[in-house]
Amino acid sequence: MKLQRHEKFALRDGWINKGLLILSDDKGDFYDSYYESRQDRHFAFTRKNAPDVFGMGNNMVKSLRFWMRACGLLDERGGNAGTYLSEIGEVIAEYDLYLENPYTLWVLHSMLVKNFKEATSWNVFFNKCNVNEVTRSQIFEIMMREMLKISEGKEIPEKSLKSDIDVLLNLYLKKSSDVDPEENNHSPFSELEMIKETGNGLFSKNYSNKKGLNEWNIYLELVERFQNTKTIAIEDLADGNNGIRRIYQIPMMTLNDYLDRLDALELIKVNRTAGLDVIYKINEDTPITAMKKYYERCQD
Repeated sequence: MKLQRHEKFALRDGWINKGLLILSDDKGDFYDSYYESRQDRHFAFTRKNAPDVFGMGNNMVKSLRFWMRACGLLDERGGNAGTYLSEIGEVIAEYDLYLENPYTLWVLHSMLVKNFKEATSWNVFFNKCNVNEVTRSQIFEIMMREMLKISEGKEIPEKSLKSDIDVLLNLYLKKSSDVDPEENNHSPFSELEMIKETGNGLFSKNYSNKKGLNEWNIYLELVERFQNTKTIAIEDLADGNNGIRRIYQIPMMTLNDYLDRLDALELIKVNRTAGLDVIYKINEDTPITAMKKYYERCQD
């Protein structure tokens, strides 16, 4: 369980693609002048000139490293091995470097909220905080109660949890139109419209149709689960831990519609006869091949 690893900064526009460029061996030629060799880029986060390379303050560099790790984009090999892009990071760098496709943002959101180890507060909020129209203090009370259940008696630092809640809300809330654009505090995740401010200091999860979410995001979730099984109960997929309805805040009808589309594409087989409500694996896709299939369809 890890709290407050973000240096109190929500992810900002341009941060992810800058990290992808700097760490990619195939891109980011502009940054070569900062290094003696291409291998040096894999130590970009820890070198003394990191603020110059990334064009941001030292604490922001640390924050970016956290966000990329929490979103599953980094392969940190420890010791003197350096930091590399993960396989998913490499795919996104190749196909959607500037996060222009909403599919990519949804992938990163999913990776983040399922990452209990690195982003505990995000995982708990989306899985356990199911009450709408709540204040910050009520969110804190709910999350503290849930974390204490799984902390095995360990104390939860109140200050750190409150910081996580502040950053979480800043990450997903839309900024008002009168915010100075020069401040450059806009978070790409706010485009997903997962949380809304309803007035009088109240916040609510948004369960309406999600902008840019499509059946291929659901397919990626299924492929991840199919690594260890050949059948998945729709009920477990929808409402289990890290269930689709929790991650994406969509109604059951919408999830069923996505499943029917995937069945029509012959990517899965859905069986609802005799009350089975089961999804069957019918190919050997991995998360990486599933993502590539989607991006290549977009290019056709």
